[in-house]
Amino acid sequence: NAAPSDVLCPTEVPAEEPPATWVAIESIKVGEYVRRSPTAHRTFIRGKYDQRERRYELRDTEDLNRSIWLRKGTNLVVGFTY
Repeated sequence: NAAPSDVLCPTEVPAEEPPATWVAIESIKVGEYVRRSPTAHRTFIRGKYDQRERRYELRDTEDLNRSIWLRKGTNLVVGFTY
């Protein structure tokens, strides 16, 4: 038997996830979680900007040895639940 707190009342609606938004990489703070598309399986952490390469680092959250580098102006998805 389920406890009363475990049962979802028919009048209760689960809270919806806030909509993800597209933002340019240069306006995202270092350390923020990002995805390359709303349906992407991989999640990245915004890293530093390399002035010599003129690219921003994105570190993979599942494999810290894997990084990708993206140019200024690349749009990424933020504001999702991770």
